[in-house]
Amino acid sequence: MRITTGMMASRSIAAINRSYELMNKYQTQLETQKKINRPSDDPVVAMKGVKNRADLAGIGQYIRNDTEADTWVDATDTAYDEAKKILQRLRELADNMANGTNTAVDREAAAKEISQLQQQMVDIANTQIAGNYIFNGTDIDVKPFTLNADGTVTFHQGDGSFDAVRVEVSRAGEFDSMLDVNSLPSAFFVPENSAGSQSEWGVIGADGVTAAGTIEFTVNGKTFNVELAVGDSTKTIMSKINQGAVENGVSPIAKLGTDANGDEILVLTAYTNNPAGNNMTMTFSGGLTIDGITAPAVTNYQYDPDNGQPGLAQPTVFESINDLLNYVNGTQDNGEYFTSNALSHWLQTADQLIDRANLAVAEVGGKQNRLELITTRNDSTELFITKMLSENEDVDIEEVIMNLSIQESMHRASLAVSARVIQPSLLDFLS
Repeated sequence: MRITTGMMASRSIAAINRSYELMNKYQTQLETQKKINRPSDDPVVAMKGVKNRADLAGIGQYIRNDTEADTWVDATDTAYDEAKKILQRLRELADNMANGTNTAVDREAAAKEISQLQQQMVDIANTQIAGNYIFNGTDIDVKPFTLNADGTVTFHQGDGSFDAVRVEVSRAGEFDSMLDVNSLPSAFFVPENSAGSQSEWGVIGADGVTAAGTIEFTVNGKTFNVELAVGDSTKTIMSKINQGAVENGVSPIAKLGTDANGDEILVLTAYTNNPAGNNMTMTFSGGLTIDGITAPAVTNYQYDPDNGQPGLAQPTVFESINDLLNYVNGTQDNGEYFTSNALSHWLQTADQLIDRANLAVAEVGGKQNRLELITTRNDSTELFITKMLSENEDVDIEEVIMNLSIQESMHRASLAVSARVIQPSLLDFLS
């Protein structure tokens, strides 16, 4: 085959163009620090890169969700911690006021502090994060609690008040990917109904107990007797019943109430975890008679909402605090004997509220532990995918610099050889 000058020139130009392409490739890799700058560079690696980037975007969203969930859970934990401190202080005040030696000035000072603590408890229950209320279920835009002028607290229950706010914190897999980031009001502030028994005594006449005798109570399996004397009033009967209950390890069961006509009555309520109820019985004996009433009946309430049995409404934290305030103020009762005993009995109520707070804290602690594990897992997954993406696409800088230097040397050599081999002809000068 005859090699012509044209063929030599054509091949030299092609080689030089290829050299330019390689130098451009290495220069681009050096600038972008990526092996793959377009799919045609390596279709397989390019496809892996698309999937890896999609995975990274998903993990990034989970990590952002983890941060949001952590904010909610931490705020809830802080709120419960503050609530426990308030309850412990209220218990101290009740204990101090129960000794019967406090003056009217002492009671007034204690009442003012209790009012402030009551307001603070309401503020805690209305805790917000970025304008969202964390203790009202999915009704995050509705303020759940309002403190009224009379010391009562109104709960603005909505359709979503007892539905959890859920955040997707990880990929669905071995366990549920959703986390309940808020604590429902029923966890501490507004407890759910319970099974139990209740007795409402009719209006007791002015003579109170007209014949002395005994009432035998059995509450949640514990039995105790209450001795009543002639002339005992409604408040005295209530105080003796609660005293007998507390001395036998039973929560106070008696409280003043009103009937449909607004007249004062005595209401006895005992709660139980037994869904069937039937946890309180009482028997009058020893000739006991009370002016205006006979031996009252006990009504049992089951807690089975699915079958239309709502049970008994348990007192809220705010109702219990308001009771303490009324005891200290003396507005709940005019008798010093009852007031001191009621304050003593309230200590048990405080212990129950603190126990309820501890249970709520334990629930939040479980969420914190799970969220910590999930966050660690998501961070590790993000690191693994990033590493894999880097191994597939990132260049070795030293290797690229070396390749570029070699290619530049080869390019200069090619130009020099081409210049020497392809000599100018007479036609080049003539043109």
